[in-house]
Amino acid sequence: MATNSPAQSARVNNYNRIPIGELGGLQGGALIARVNDASASWYNPAGLIKARRDSISGNASLYEQVITTVGAGESTGEFQSIPNFVGGVNRVGNGGDPFFVWGWSVVSPVNFTSSLEVDRKTEFELDRTPFDLSDDNSYTAENTNFRLSSISRMSILAPGISVAIALGDSFRIGIGVRMYNVELLNQEGTTEYQDVDKSPYLNLVRNTYLKGSWSMIRNEAGMQLDLWEGLSIGFVYKAPCQAKSKGTYRTYYLQSYDLNIDNAGSMDTRFTRYVRSDSDDVDFEYRLPEEYGIGLAWDSDTWAIEIDFKHYKKIEPFNLVGRVDYLWQQQTHLAGYLEQEDVVIDPRYRYSAVEVTNMHIGTVLKLTDAFFFNLGYYTDYAPAGKDNDFFDKVNIEGITLGFSSFSQYTSTSIGYVQTQGKDLETELEVNTYSIVIAGSFYY
Repeated sequence: MATNSPAQSARVNNYNRIPIGELGGLQGGALIARVNDASASWYNPAGLIKARRDSISGNASLYEQVITTVGAGESTGEFQSIPNFVGGVNRVGNGGDPFFVWGWSVVSPVNFTSSLEVDRKTEFELDRTPFDLSDDNSYTAENTNFRLSSISRMSILAPGISVAIALGDSFRIGIGVRMYNVELLNQEGTTEYQDVDKSPYLNLVRNTYLKGSWSMIRNEAGMQLDLWEGLSIGFVYKAPCQAKSKGTYRTYYLQSYDLNIDNAGSMDTRFTRYVRSDSDDVDFEYRLPEEYGIGLAWDSDTWAIEIDFKHYKKIEPFNLVGRVDYLWQQQTHLAGYLEQEDVVIDPRYRYSAVEVTNMHIGTVLKLTDAFFFNLGYYTDYAPAGKDNDFFDKVNIEGITLGFSSFSQYTSTSIGYVQTQGKDLETELEVNTYSIVIAGSFYY
């Protein structure tokens, strides 16, 4: 049995959908080589040692609109208010030459919600002999009514702590540890039916609810090196991590349609299939890859520019959802009744990730002593590999721009972030438009 209808809202697990930090959020996340504020605990812990004063910083998407489109005329808008980052820097030592600097941050690099409503005409492929799994003889029910309501959410909340020291005037190193709290939710309701005056008869109802969460520890390390005046290079490494937990999986599937068992030219029986699974104790698993980053920056008194590359290693195939208990019941008027219970791994939740390299470019221009213009561009390519039927392969590109102002004890920033992405296999498009604000307090 198969259908050519769209079957889900967008499910996007790209690694860095949201730019982080007061300056990184407006400069495309290009800060590995020159970061020097509280966001260093995310971009490169070595940069903490460059912080001039103790501070507390934060940034958020004050207003975000997410528009998801599947094919022609099927879209949804989501309005969200998302805190992306809050963090602090504390210097330990004498004045401008601290012994070491430590920082903390709570980061949300991924926070994506998508809902989809579909109502269209389609066609449905049906098995003539459903009890004989080796028989692929089928027919198509045309002009079928298809209705879908779906919501998906993927989020990561990652608190962490880092420490940095300087080894001379031009070389800095830092290490950190971070806990990644990942949450995944997917809920779908589908109905498919023929009009009362159409033949053959068809009625299908399907509801699925899946919710899992994971917590995992990840180690991080970085370095910064000043090559000569104005030019610097930075490296960052984040270790792979994985976690298993228990989650909820519920599905209900009822299908009923007419069959021509004897191939005599008319429908002679009605087939009914019922499938159910209901468990709050299903094994869930999630993994994050090994990550390497390198950045090269030029920084002068009036402007700065940086280009970064972040490489994510591949993840071998694994099962997001483990074994699930299913109850199967199916019958026809002429062919009898069958009931069985199965414990299976659903292939729809098989996942693997390919190697991905993202690019980040950012620049800042000094307009006055206290006022700056920021501009950035970044990519956030989809990691989903061939062994994947769950996450969408949406390659995202984004632009960032905004203004920052600095005073003796505070700084404030406001900007705009726009991203667009498309899955060429499913015609899924995801576009976001965000107003971001940020600020810091120095003490």
